[in-house]
Amino acid sequence: MDRPGALSPLSSYILVAGDESTATQLAIESYLEQAAIHRELIIVDDSTAGSPSHTVPGVRHLQLPRGLSQEEKLKYGVSQARGSTVLVWGREGWAAHSAPIEPVIPPPEGPLVTCIMPTANRPQFLPLAIRYFQRQDYPHRELLILDDGQQPLAHLIPSDPRIRYLRLEGAGTVGAKRNFGCSQARGELIAHWDDDDWMAPWRLRYQVTELLRDDADICGLNRLYFWNPHGDEAWDYVYPPDAPAWLAGGTMLYRRSLWARSPFPDVSVGEDNLFVWSEAPKKILVLEDSRFYVATVHSGNTSPKYIDSDRWHPVPVASVYEVLGADLETYAQLPPDTFSGPPPGPMSQIPKVSLARLSAGPFVSCILATANRPHFLRQAIRYFLRQSYSNAELVVVDHSSASAGLCAGLPCVRFVRAPESASLGARLNLGADAARGDILQKLDDDDFYHPGFLECAVSALQRASATQTSAQTIVAWDCFHVLFAGETRLRHSGHGWAAGGTLCFHRDVWHQAPFRDLPREVDRWFLADTRAEVRAVCAPELYVLVRHGNNTWHQLPDGKSVDGYLEALPLTPSSILDMVEPIDRSFYDELTRSSLARV
Repeated sequence: MDRPGALSPLSSYILVAGDESTATQLAIESYLEQAAIHRELIIVDDSTAGSPSHTVPGVRHLQLPRGLSQEEKLKYGVSQARGSTVLVWGREGWAAHSAPIEPVIPPPEGPLVTCIMPTANRPQFLPLAIRYFQRQDYPHRELLILDDGQQPLAHLIPSDPRIRYLRLEGAGTVGAKRNFGCSQARGELIAHWDDDDWMAPWRLRYQVTELLRDDADICGLNRLYFWNPHGDEAWDYVYPPDAPAWLAGGTMLYRRSLWARSPFPDVSVGEDNLFVWSEAPKKILVLEDSRFYVATVHSGNTSPKYIDSDRWHPVPVASVYEVLGADLETYAQLPPDTFSGPPPGPMSQIPKVSLARLSAGPFVSCILATANRPHFLRQAIRYFLRQSYSNAELVVVDHSSASAGLCAGLPCVRFVRAPESASLGARLNLGADAARGDILQKLDDDDFYHPGFLECAVSALQRASATQTSAQTIVAWDCFHVLFAGETRLRHSGHGWAAGGTLCFHRDVWHQAPFRDLPREVDRWFLADTRAEVRAVCAPELYVLVRHGNNTWHQLPDGKSVDGYLEALPLTPSSILDMVEPIDRSFYDELTRSSLARV
């Protein structure tokens, strides 16, 4: 996709309109005659009649209240320019604007903003992040630093009454730290203050002004620059316009009252996405001017950045240099290994579905066929009970009394007893036959499922079915993460799969072609027998395939070993420990023991 705003120069033309419609029309005609190919026209207007701009391509009409001076209106118009070249209409026609570009100043008595910075074991980033806070030109602010790293960072905190440093005991999820920070915030507004990204001096001033002007609950960016200082590479990240509303986590500013209605989920990856996608009513404002923020790409990113999807557009690194300005010299003086590490891997596309709670959605039966593996089943039940999709049941099929005991008394969990000799395919059919839902979701007992997994799968199936004349559609994960017992780092599967542990389909699909009575490879035959259209979901952050030595899937269609193929995949910077809750870590630690792997 060609991105004119990033790959080629954009010229911004600023017209401060008034009550003289003839002069405004003359300026518009002159704009249309300009030679620049990539251009935009910004009309700043405080008249009651408006301006004749509805037929002008590439125009943005900014309506301001009466009473502002010509200089104030011009300053606001220039602050909204996206182009690297800014021209202003005057008596002599269009002329280059040479004054500094900065957002409009908010009212002197703005609300207090609490900037929250969770950090751990990253002393190389902390001084810069504090400096960026201290130089903000919005006066009513405080910085709350939450540190749960192995080594305290109190010695790096300057003597500044606006900065509070809280040392947390015991490692927690990023979501838990954000909730604690919000509970300690004194401000009416809360801003995320990531310790490793660049922020302009006018960031808070701009965001507070726009949030209050729009009467929004939360604001941020869905398009921004990413920069790899170590490799000297840059990208323009553009979130799809037809996808559910999304804001980059580090750019968020929101009302404390929004957090009080809907706190962050207790996870370390994607907690900011789930916060935006929560069911709490909110007005989301996507900001137009992205020049206040540059996110960095490095091996220590809390949420790894993978850059090979159509959302990431390589841009000349000079584009980022222009935004950084004099701060570029600061980065040049940092130690060479500050941002070092392996390059980014394949991008995990954020699914174009809403992760809002679907309690009113169709009833879903999750089918889990197991074979006397209580350690795995206990963990699988945990993952089901954490799912944010509430209108669902879990149907566990096994012959084991131990499995029946684990299911007893649990809400929305049912146990179906199978003959001990029943094959995997037969057990799945028993579960599907006992299911009460109109939609069936196949789950494996040994894999990882993010709390948003089921909502994502059901939403994808509903969207796919809406475009089909029949229900012959199966949703499956096209890519996923892979974990081997004894490791914590994850591998990326690559694309083109239809993961058996992720199949989601309407009950009628199963009725027409039940699972074959086989001990293994039932998923492959099910896809072949149904002849359904497979709709791919690419969201590896929501599903991890776990290999532990006792898997039922051993061989690829070409006869090659599954483990041999998957072990050859490159490791990513992601760790399973960053995705699970503390109670889950002992389960993954025990996977290294051969006694468990052969249960």
